[in-house]
Amino acid sequence: MPGSSTPPPDPRGKRPWGLSWRGSPWFITSVVTLGIAVDLCSYSIVVPILPFRLSSLGYADDRLSSLVSYTLLSYSLGLVVATPPIAYFSARVTGRKNPLILGLLVLIASQLMFMFVEPFWALCVARVIQGGASAVVWVLALVLVCESVPEEIIGQQLGIAMAGTSIGLACGPPLGGVLYERLGWHAPIIFSIIVAVFDLIGRLLILETSTVKLWADEKPSETISAPIIDSDRTLPPSTLSVWELLKALLGSPRGLTAYGMTFVYGFIYSSMEPTLTLRLRDVWGKNALEVGVIYIAAIVPTFFGSPLAGWMSDRYGTETTVFPLLLFSIPWYLLLILKQSLAGFIAYLAISSGVLAMIVAPISADLAAVAQSTPGVGYTHVYGSFNIAFSVASAVGTLVGGQLYDHLSNGLGWTVCCILWAALSLLSIPPSIAFVGERPLLRRWLDRGKPASEEEEEAKVEEGHSAEEHDLEEEEKTVGVEGGERVGGDEKGMVGREREQEAERTTIELDKLGVREEGKPI
Repeated sequence: MPGSSTPPPDPRGKRPWGLSWRGSPWFITSVVTLGIAVDLCSYSIVVPILPFRLSSLGYADDRLSSLVSYTLLSYSLGLVVATPPIAYFSARVTGRKNPLILGLLVLIASQLMFMFVEPFWALCVARVIQGGASAVVWVLALVLVCESVPEEIIGQQLGIAMAGTSIGLACGPPLGGVLYERLGWHAPIIFSIIVAVFDLIGRLLILETSTVKLWADEKPSETISAPIIDSDRTLPPSTLSVWELLKALLGSPRGLTAYGMTFVYGFIYSSMEPTLTLRLRDVWGKNALEVGVIYIAAIVPTFFGSPLAGWMSDRYGTETTVFPLLLFSIPWYLLLILKQSLAGFIAYLAISSGVLAMIVAPISADLAAVAQSTPGVGYTHVYGSFNIAFSVASAVGTLVGGQLYDHLSNGLGWTVCCILWAALSLLSIPPSIAFVGERPLLRRWLDRGKPASEEEEEAKVEEGHSAEEHDLEEEEKTVGVEGGERVGGDEKGMVGREREQEAERTTIELDKLGVREEGKPI
């Protein structure tokens, strides 16, 4: 039309639909939780049925535990090999969505390969590829949560995301057992591929923080509910070399302790995998279906444990969460040695698994704090290292657990494993007291004998105030000039102000009488 002008195109492009929820912390946390659950379901769905599958392929029963441990080891090797390059390149780019989508597609391809091949070496290759695809989730998904949620609820959101571990481990084994018994070998893997498709849809819907920021200046009627995370929360690409990064990460006692806890968690969990199914079969004569049902009873408590531990970390600190969990876990590992009651065994397994899963959330929150407080270190670095520590522990744990169970007869292998788990938890207690959290328990206990003024002084220094600045602030409270000298409080200042007010009233009265300041008439 004449006189009308076409508005210039928006340089930001077309406004994404669903902006108010696709970039929100709860949606992103939900997608990450689903991604972790799908990854662990795809991994664990074959764990209780692998011994039966390998037996059907003609392998001897006395080798089954070792062979199962080798397939699990292959997965861990894939994690170890893939994690460093993924963390390295991810630290130099800001996008998380596309790598997560690509990793899921590779995971689906590895599942198809594992379903159709029969030679043992080919099964191991498929598991290596699956481990590499899982590394994408375990590095970038946790980074995405840290970059997309407010700092004060990082522990809570990581705890919810880590609940995906419990969901995947709880759903995978029983579904694998049921589907294998009723429909055969292909059915469990087809199921894992179907749930991966739903995960793919969730990842496609994600809007990252960078996209949300572009539309942060919308009108009030179009307010975006997703929080606008400060730029320093989305940590910039790192310029440190590999050795500088290692020095920075290993130079932090808090971070080093978190990696040690991660190793303990990975070792206990992975050494239990190749042995638990065989223990249930050898002692109580359970088949794949029954083993899967027992896995449900053992893992359901972890659904609630991980979010609860994350909430406790945010509210009370990671230092007050990790220590009691480690202490509480020790007796339950030892009770797993008993074989008088299957019901008792399941109860002990449920408690020990739940407590073990609860430790991961505060550890993850501690690593996020290390990334924020260490110059040049980003979330991809700390969670990449977390993934490597877990992968190495998984590799060692599967080998140790499988070899102990196979080579120590009469159930002695299982007994040694249980004692080893309790010992590792016990050895983890001293570093958890000394280094875990913002104010470790050891420091809190040592500070109890200090005067309150000393604790306040240290707190001020920690917040970035020097001792000199603190002294100046104290002097300003006691010394000043406000209507007169003020020494030791406000008394003299008040007297000075009263004298000024009296003099001002006198001057006004003299003006009314026509008298100047010198006392002469006008």
